[in-house]
Amino acid sequence: MLLLHIPGSPIPQPRHRVAVRGKNARAYIPSKHPVHAWREAVRMSLVEQGVFDPAISSSHLIVMANFVLPRPASHYTKNGALTKSARPEPTGARDGDVDNLLKPVLDVMEAEGVFLNDSQVVRAFDVSKRFCDENEEPFAKVCILTHVELFALLSGLTPKQIIFPGALCYV
Repeated sequence: MLLLHIPGSPIPQPRHRVAVRGKNARAYIPSKHPVHAWREAVRMSLVEQGVFDPAISSSHLIVMANFVLPRPASHYTKNGALTKSARPEPTGARDGDVDNLLKPVLDVMEAEGVFLNDSQVVRAFDVSKRFCDENEEPFAKVCILTHVELFALLSGLTPKQIIFPGALCYV
């Protein structure tokens, strides 16, 4: 199992822009887009936390993630209190979809060799987003595990105790 805490404001993966020069088209994300700084924060968290699990690198994977977003300035009054019209959950168009929040994290993990390809993720459940609580800084927490590890967690067994027909599976 891999558990990663990423401090900073999660940024959703934007749509690529397309530039056409002559007969050639090129898709790109503008170099000044904040998603690049978010990707660097993810990479630094991977390096600092020394996150790597050989069992994950070539397995079918399950992802759980929680993204804690900063509230927009428009949610606060001049004295710092929440306005009556402040949304309780980040459901605005600028808050990002949960799949687009997860995409840059998985892309960086793939690039850093945590797993071979993000197509190994066969299930993403409990991927959520919320606003920061009072006096809380924005962050993301991502958990990646194999099917065997998930089954072990849900059943109260250790992964080494799980037996599939004809084989003992070690994680």
